[in-house]
Amino acid sequence: MDFSVIFIYIDANGREYILRRFNGDHGRHYHKSTGTYISGPHIHRITETAQKEFHKDETAASETDKYKTLEQAIPFAMMELNINYETSKGTVSLSKWC
Repeated sequence: MDFSVIFIYIDANGREYILRRFNGDHGRHYHKSTGTYISGPHIHRITETAQKEFHKDETAASETDKYKTLEQAIPFAMMELNINYETSKGTVSLSKWC
């Protein structure tokens, strides 16, 4: 299943940085920095090396078995990135709402 859950930071000048991209299975993916192929669900992460050497900041990728569907990837991404919100009763993880 082909999908992406993307977390982007936009700086004061409007430049976008893809911090993390949680992809579904869209066939083989060529990992430029290692020269290897990966397949299945995978996670792209921004790295300093990729920012300096490649077209995409989030070139680095690793296979994962933590999700297979979009419905599984969204709460996993929120948990992985520690996305929470504050209530009068304390901090709540948004991954619990998915």
